[in-house]
Amino acid sequence: MKDLSLHKLCPKCNKDIYYSRKDSLNRAIEENRVCHQCRGGWKFSDEIKKKYSISKLGSKNPMFGKTHSDEHKEKLSKKSKGRKDTDEVKEKKRISTLKRIKKQGREISFNPKACEFIDKLNKERGWNLHHALNGGEYQVIGYSLDGYDKERNIIFEYDESYHNKKSIKEKDILRQKRLIGKLKPTMFLRYNEKDKMMFNVSL
Repeated sequence: MKDLSLHKLCPKCNKDIYYSRKDSLNRAIEENRVCHQCRGGWKFSDEIKKKYSISKLGSKNPMFGKTHSDEHKEKLSKKSKGRKDTDEVKEKKRISTLKRIKKQGREISFNPKACEFIDKLNKERGWNLHHALNGGEYQVIGYSLDGYDKERNIIFEYDESYHNKKSIKEKDILRQKRLIGKLKPTMFLRYNEKDKMMFNVSL
């Protein structure tokens, strides 16, 4: 069973990374390691791949001779579907993660370039968007906002180039919907670093 307490956030994409041992977690925190996906996946030489393949042939394979009935497969499928967390549970987990990071004295990863961009917006438009370097990121329903002006109720998110990936875009949209539903902002601005475009998604 996965120990949910042994995990950290990927400093690049904020995805949860789980560990089976505390010393592994501590080492990952010290070295500020990124997740498997951001690292580009595991890379093995052809020789190692071949050795591993041979080691799992025939009777050496732990699943050798084992089969599952259709009834058992159906039960496993239903059990797996039943384990999906509700939005409420996911929110509690996000909040718990932020509290744990704060308790451990760690900082949530942020982009200094985003802070510079937000400072320019504040100066040009007379806003007071708070970010990681001028009061800290505003936290709500387990999310840390890149920029937030509480008085004007303006949300600002700075999207780096990796946000163009389909999987990240889907997460951004879901996060966006939850934040709009919770804060009902007057503006929800997103800036795309790659395209150098800013737009209001709350319209």
